[in-house]
Amino acid sequence: MEKVEAAGAAMKGTLDATHMLAGGLKQLAEHLSRAGEFLGGLFQELSLSKDADGDLRAVVELLVSWREVGEAQQVLATRVAELAASLDQQVKRGDTERTQRLQEASRLTAAALKQAAAGQQQRGWFGWLGVAAEPEPVDEEAEKQRRESQQATTATCLEHLADQLKTSHQRDRTALADGVAEVRRCSKVVGEKVSLLRPSWRGSGLASREKGGSGAASGRPTVGGSVGGGG
Repeated sequence: MEKVEAAGAAMKGTLDATHMLAGGLKQLAEHLSRAGEFLGGLFQELSLSKDADGDLRAVVELLVSWREVGEAQQVLATRVAELAASLDQQVKRGDTERTQRLQEASRLTAAALKQAAAGQQQRGWFGWLGVAAEPEPVDEEAEKQRRESQQATTATCLEHLADQLKTSHQRDRTALADGVAEVRRCSKVVGEKVSLLRPSWRGSGLASREKGGSGAASGRPTVGGSVGGGG
């Protein structure tokens, strides 16, 4: 029973960590989605053009790059939310399996103790009734073999349950490690976009779109509205 309890405790630790990760990813997905929606909605009037001069092109590329950061955040938010849902299911499945195995182990142990107690009770039955008759002779060797057989069967079943818990635990650890690795991999795209701030598309001769306003009246390219009011 000790091995079963130890395997169950180890599995619980991994499931608790997985539950924490799933909850954290849910929050992360919500914040990424909001931030991505805001950034992705900025500077929609801007497009890249090979015809733009160097100074203007540099500014447009920078602003478009930030817009693409927001778009990448939205993609990441979707993937992170999917991972959170998958990990939630993993925790529920693991909790169910763990509970079932521990309950089976408890039933086996209780049944073994009950059988042992029944044997002791049978040998003392006549004394308990106060009857002076001699109890039936007991084959001590046969009784010993019966007890040993029961103990071996119980030990084998408990060992099997411990192995099942260890297998489930390893599966859950793998799922947790894969989830962490997947978040890191997906997040790398956003990190690279922020660190480089280079647009993924460098233009193909399309002219920059300009909205009306004070800039248009002066003949200068503008960003529609205020930067803080975009999205």
